[in-house]
Amino acid sequence: MPRLDDAQDKLETALTKLEEAVRDRSDPGSGLEAQRDEARARYERLRGETRAVSDQLDAAIARLRVLIPTP
Repeated sequence: MPRLDDAQDKLETALTKLEEAVRDRSDPGSGLEAQRDEARARYERLRGETRAVSDQLDAAIARLRVLIPTP
């Protein structure tokens, strides 16, 4: 699933840039670090879910290829 992988890579890059910006600009009481940590946790959860979906789709495609003969 190249599009899924590309999307995950872009999201990871964006989160890394966000972390760097927060580190550089935030003051300790701003709450941005907590938001960043929340976003990172949500990203990790979604990453796991998308991997699971990708694996399930790959398995379904493999089963279909067995069932549908190709000329």
